[in-house]
Amino acid sequence: MPKSNLKSRCVKGFSIVEAMIAVLVVAIAILGTMSLRYQSTLDYRRAEVGVSGSRLALMLVETWRGSAGSDTFDPVATFSTDLTIEADDGPDEPSGFILLGKYKIELNNVNYFVTLSYKDINSDLRALNSNVTWEQRGTEETEVEDTDKSFALTIYVEK
Repeated sequence: MPKSNLKSRCVKGFSIVEAMIAVLVVAIAILGTMSLRYQSTLDYRRAEVGVSGSRLALMLVETWRGSAGSDTFDPVATFSTDLTIEADDGPDEPSGFILLGKYKIELNNVNYFVTLSYKDINSDLRALNSNVTWEQRGTEETEVEDTDKSFALTIYVEK
């Protein structure tokens, strides 16, 4: 058999095994990218819910401080036109603090449970405490027992 016939039988291109390996590599890359996007979206949502909880704590305690730490401060009356807020259950107040009230605030489809409490340090100084809890997944049907994240803030005001 002449040599020229042998050369013409060799076909250049990909084998089925090489094609399957290439498809597998591309599929792994696509799945990895999709997983990364999904996880980063979840992380963004968790961070957004946490920042909102800490901002609620700050807003409530700073507004309370604006009323000189009055033990008659009512956040429901103060914020009912701007927030969905109602007296409800909330986390426990810190040891040694006097309970002002417990509230439930619905913000961006997340239930935040807030406890406001105070403690007189001396005759001229009062500590105001805000403790906010929420469920990290941020579902609407959350009760205070379902919460798994919290943020506490204590500030001081002269009486």
